Amino acid sequence: MENILENKEKFFTQYFMQDILVNRNGRYFLTLQTLHWVKTYQDTLKLELIPLSKISNTDAIGCLNILFDEATVKEMANLTRELWIKILKTELSAGFGSVQMKVSPYFPTVLNVYDFLRSKGYALPWMGLSVEKLVEYGWVVLA
Repeated sequence: MENILENKEKFFTQYFMQDILVNRNGRYFLTLQTLHWVKTYQDTLKLELIPLSKISNTDAIGCLNILFDEATVKEMANLTRELWIKILKTELSAGFGSVQMKVSPYFPTVLNVYDFLRSKGYALPWMGLSVEKLVEYGWVVLA
């Protein structure tokens, strides 16, 4: 995935209507109007996103509720935050492996988790680009 304006706009649209768009002049909601700013302020406009390592307990439980049944989530209630993150990363990568993506029974569920996390402003890989690469491209700044 190339670091071009069109791809940056596509990436940004996943976070539509969130108060995460930043540049040197301030912070804005990502709307149709502000999305057009990408062309004008292409070098300075970024999304300020939360790294998955800073996931809140509430959001982690929300993800687990999507991935697992209620009994499993209750069993996991005593796990530490670090273990939750490890489980989430393992489950997410299982659904998005290059071959597994087409055959994984988790795939629709993992998409729901990704949508949930994006709706909360978390930084996630996109179209083969790691979060680190998105930061390097200047599309994302981590909160």
